[in-house]
Amino acid sequence: ETDARAIYESIQNEHPQVFAIVLSVLDHDVAGELLDFLPVDIRAEVISRIATLERVDPTALARLDDLLKSQFVKQKGVRFKTLGGVKTAAMILNFSGAEIQSKVLKSVTDSDIELASALEENMFTFSNLIGLDAKSMQILLRDLENEQLIPALKGADETLKEKFLENMSERARLIFVDDMEAKGPVRLSEVEAAQQSILRVARKLSDDGEVMLAGGGEDFV
Repeated sequence: ETDARAIYESIQNEHPQVFAIVLSVLDHDVAGELLDFLPVDIRAEVISRIATLERVDPTALARLDDLLKSQFVKQKGVRFKTLGGVKTAAMILNFSGAEIQSKVLKSVTDSDIELASALEENMFTFSNLIGLDAKSMQILLRDLENEQLIPALKGADETLKEKFLENMSERARLIFVDDMEAKGPVRLSEVEAAQQSILRVARKLSDDGEVMLAGGGEDFV
């Protein structure tokens, strides 16, 4: 697995534009992790730069070329696709922690409210899981543990809860409902952590082409 820390150490003295390009060529989950290593005060700037990467400074690209040759060619997880854009920036934010997401979005809002709302529209949240087709939902459920699902669904609205339940086998559903009722009240922090962990699984399955996530901006295909 690509080590976000090792990548950060090799680029830590670079310009934010180089960070932006590096994050946009990495797999989204690795890029989300790498965002966590960046200094707090430049995260929002880097995300904004990723979102508007069509205007790339050629010298930054040349610098990146050297970096990639030395550092990433040996690494897995590098995807040479289209560089940047709002969707890429939103997907990277999806893979960062909830706290980073809210701070970065707040900071981007302060400087560019239109960009912030475009990012939010393209981000995929727990409530967007309502848009999963039955097959995708069943694939997702196969990869989840009840320890994640119970707190996550305790904090979800009824429609979304129903969506999960109707895609379980009858036996699994009966056991699950019993277990969920047996578990007492759940802290909000536990609900959020469980929902984030389920989202990470869903995004990974989506990145691997196994499920189709719809509802974050346009459909993901």
